Amino acid sequence: VATNRQARRNFEILDTFDRWGVPHHQVDGWKSRSNGSGWSPQGVSGCMHHHTAWDGPDADQLHDLVKGGENLAGPKANFGVPQNGRIDIIAAGASNHAGGGDPRVLRAVQLENYDRFPPKTHKHHKSPGAVGGNGKFYGWETYCGGKKRPRMSDKQYRVLVLSTAAIIDALDAVD
Repeated sequence: VATNRQARRNFEILDTFDRWGVPHHQVDGWKSRSNGSGWSPQGVSGCMHHHTAWDGPDADQLHDLVKGGENLAGPKANFGVPQNGRIDIIAAGASNHAGGGDPRVLRAVQLENYDRFPPKTHKHHKSPGAVGGNGKFYGWETYCGGKKRPRMSDKQYRVLVLSTAAIIDALDAVD
């Protein structure tokens, strides 16, 4: 059962994508899908982009992002970016895309202060003092990066930028 804040976040995602003209597909179960860790009590700090790094069909890549695999449970991202230039909305809750990182990098993101971009890191995933990022960032996975599709297409790039701008707009409105 979604909390009032989560229900508002779900509405904000759809409302903002519609307002910004982001083509999207709601993957069954997205409104309640989460890695179970929850969003950070301090709120979401930003956006993180990755690519899937293999050439499988978009449907197989989506399945992997939703269900996860042997090394990482799903959901692996909040949003998928298939070749057709439409965002797959995968999870409204925190997903397993950010892992751990240096708290100084997180602080620079939160303050939007990049004097020494990026800050020199000393903490990495699973190292003492690393902070978890899964509940602090929305995550995108672009379906590309293998030998046959090494780069994202123009359609993917356009919808990735547009959807990121829409989410940042929603974060500014909610948090």
